[in-house]
Amino acid sequence: APLQALIAAMGQWRLWPLSIRPPMRGAHELALGRVALLGDAAHPMVPYLAQGAGMAIEDAAALAMALSSATAGGQDVAAQLQHYAQMRWQRNARVQARAIRNGQIFHATGLMRWGRNTAMKWLGESLLDMPWLYAGDPALTP
Repeated sequence: APLQALIAAMGQWRLWPLSIRPPMRGAHELALGRVALLGDAAHPMVPYLAQGAGMAIEDAAALAMALSSATAGGQDVAAQLQHYAQMRWQRNARVQARAIRNGQIFHATGLMRWGRNTAMKWLGESLLDMPWLYAGDPALTP
C-alpha cells in the first residue's frame, strides 16, 4: 500500500529522453581561443558504446598535456588549446558516430532485426570487437 500510494502521488511519468547530437565537425567544437571543453560538454554521446566517460578521461589527459607544455614552454595557451582540440576531435567524432550506429542496430526492427540476430548468432562477439577503440588514443601514448 505505501508503494502504491507513492506511485499514485506522482502526477505523470516521463521517460528520460536520449538526445542524439550529431558527431563533431571540427576542432572548433572543442576549443576556441582560451576556452576549451571536454567530455559531455563538448561531445555528448548516446550510451550505446559506453564510452562517454572514457572519452572524457582521454580528453582530460590530452588537455593536461597541452596545458603542461604551454606552461613549461611559455607558449600561448590559446595555441595549446587548439592543439588539444586538433588532437581529439576526430576520435571523439568517430566514437559518437559509432554510438549512434549501435543504437540503430540495437533497436532495429523488421528485416534489419532479423539480419542483426542472424549475424550475432553466427559471428557472435567478434561483431562487437573494435580494437581501434579499446587501444586508446594513440596521441596520448608516450
